[in-house]
Amino acid sequence: MAIPAKKITKNEVLLPEKSSPYKVLVVEDNELVLKVLDIRLKNKDVEPTCISNPKEALGLLKKEKFDLIIIDYLMPEISGLELLKKIRTRYSPMELPVIMISEQSQEDNLVDCLKEGANDYIKKPINFTIAWARIETQITIKRFNDEVEKRRKEMVRTASMKMMLEMASTISHEIINPLTIMDGRVEFLRSRIEQITFKDEEVKIKDEISSDLDNIQDSIVRAESVVEGLRAFAVDSSKEKIKDITYSHLKKRIYSICNGLLLSAGVRFKMPDSNLIFRAKESSVLQAIFNLVMNSRRAVAEDDNPYVEITVEKKNNKVGLLRIKDSGKGIEAEILGQIFSPFFTTYKDTKASGMGLSISKENLEETGGAIYYNQDSPNTEFVIELPLSETDDSEK
Repeated sequence: MAIPAKKITKNEVLLPEKSSPYKVLVVEDNELVLKVLDIRLKNKDVEPTCISNPKEALGLLKKEKFDLIIIDYLMPEISGLELLKKIRTRYSPMELPVIMISEQSQEDNLVDCLKEGANDYIKKPINFTIAWARIETQITIKRFNDEVEKRRKEMVRTASMKMMLEMASTISHEIINPLTIMDGRVEFLRSRIEQITFKDEEVKIKDEISSDLDNIQDSIVRAESVVEGLRAFAVDSSKEKIKDITYSHLKKRIYSICNGLLLSAGVRFKMPDSNLIFRAKESSVLQAIFNLVMNSRRAVAEDDNPYVEITVEKKNNKVGLLRIKDSGKGIEAEILGQIFSPFFTTYKDTKASGMGLSISKENLEETGGAIYYNQDSPNTEFVIELPLSETDDSEK
């Protein structure tokens, strides 16, 4: 006997289970409004973080994860709209919903906020019943999306990593075998030449042959270096341990993989020296940089003087910065909030998966790092933040 399906009445709402308290960041310069929101949100079993200085918000976002941000539109020094724009360079509306607060008379400003990626708005004076409905709706959508994205990323990441590892392993194996044979043949030819007695007029020919063999051997060494870099790049980061990595080691790996690819497209590659020592997973860093460099290669190839430059500096005693900059003129504001979203790509005419930056961001954040777009740079520039090793004593 068939059991009839249960009918859902209009009063029943299907919501994801609340596995942990909602975490909400409130940025409001009015101390009274801030205090009221703090009390009312706590009564709803929310963990609010309430601040009056908008400059603190971006710093908090690097340290903590929030389900939602509430921002007042009118604030001194940095307006709510400016803060929203900065947030959207790192987080899409689905990753981190933002609700704006404004006066009744500021409806035109609210339209600007919605265009810049605000998810919703609350008007003053605040009716908390309505405000809470909007807050809970946005958080519910976010948590649904988080779960969907988590499962989708796991599926795509597993498939992508498996394919990439197999491909890298096959390529490195197919390349290293003939390189080994070539290296052996060069040594054999060199030994044979030394056994031959050349006439005086033939010494020049011997020197030319020796020089050619030297060039061939140098090329073999460079190719082997590329293979080694490819092997390091193709490591499954989920199985890799965090370790100390010198910048000079990273530079060697990156150069071996990227320099030839950039030069073949007519793009100059600059990467100054540094003594910094990071604490990270090597493959995660290499994969992130490779994705950024290859994106730059495609984007600037038609520029008059195309280049890609990687610089390094200390942010403070605990964090180092890798800046990957190219000759491009920046990324359009309307897509900034999407660049780290899974499956997003601007290359519609290719088979690009749009997963590179999304996976890189996830891998770096898992080990205390970060990656974001520098909106203040006149050129296209991404920044990778990495923890510094406790043994790092560099001044640079």
